[in-house]
Amino acid sequence: MLNPERLTVKAGEALQAAVQHARREGHPEVGGVHLLQALLDQEEGLILPVLRKIGVQPGRIRDEASRALGKYATVTGGG
Repeated sequence: MLNPERLTVKAGEALQAAVQHARREGHPEVGGVHLLQALLDQEEGLILPVLRKIGVQPGRIRDEASRALGKYATVTGGG
């Protein structure tokens, strides 16, 4: 089980952002792509500099993540 008290501040923020994104989009579960998207959205995080350092364009990864999220199943509230 994941213990949120053991996460760094940035990791906790990314996890929270991933959960919020999944809920906002109506996705029934939070997946790795949600977390990836949240990490890519952190301007002050570690992921962007690491990707740039190894020659990877974060924008391309972000685009692929968005496409993958677009394929997720959605649920809507009933009534």
